[in-house]
Amino acid sequence: MKPHALVICALLAGTIAPALTRAEGNVNFTLGLRELDDDFWHPVDDQLSLGVNVDWGRPGWPVRLSVGLHFSEDEELGPGPGLFGFLAPVVEAEGSIKEVSVGAEKVWIPRDSTARPYIGAGLGYLKARIREARTGLDERDDSLGYYLHGGVFWATGQDRPGPLLNYGFEIRLLAGTDIEFRGVKGDADYVQVGFLFGVGW
Repeated sequence: MKPHALVICALLAGTIAPALTRAEGNVNFTLGLRELDDDFWHPVDDQLSLGVNVDWGRPGWPVRLSVGLHFSEDEELGPGPGLFGFLAPVVEAEGSIKEVSVGAEKVWIPRDSTARPYIGAGLGYLKARIREARTGLDERDDSLGYYLHGGVFWATGQDRPGPLLNYGFEIRLLAGTDIEFRGVKGDADYVQVGFLFGVGW
C-alpha cells in the first residue's frame, strides 16, 4: 500500500473509531452469489461475491449510517494442456466488479427475540472489468448506481457484556448503472443472495 493511502486510512480510522465507541452498530460480512445481465456479461454473469457493511448510529436515531465494500468475480475455464485437458484448465474469460457504497440502514431490535430484521438503501460506485484470453480483450468502466438490501440476522450473546455474534442472510439489489464493453452499452446491475456473519455492539 502506498504511503499516502496509509495516511488516509489512519485519518479515517482516527475519525470513525471514536464515533463507533459512542454508538450502536454492526460489522457484517456477506458471502453470496450475484447474477448480472446474461446477454451483456456472458459467460461471466454468475459471480461469487464477498462484501463487508458497517452500520452505526446513536441510540434513538431513526436510521443508522452505513458504508460498505463489495467485490465479485467469475471465471470461465477452458481445457488446458494437461491430461485430457482437465488437469490444467486455462482461464478463457474473467469478469469482476468492485463497489463502494454509502447509505442509511434501519435495524429493528425486538425486545423478546434475537432476530434483527433490517433494510437499507443508498448509492454505490463501482468499477467493472472483463477480460478474454482468446481475443485479448481487457476493458474497464465505472459507474454510479443505487442499491437496496435487506434481510435478517440473529445476534447471539445478548446475555453477556461484549460484542455480539451475528449470522443470517441478505438480499441485495443494485440498479441504475451504465457501463460499456466491446463498444456495446450495458449495465452492472445485479441481484445478489448471500449469507451474513459478523459482530455487533
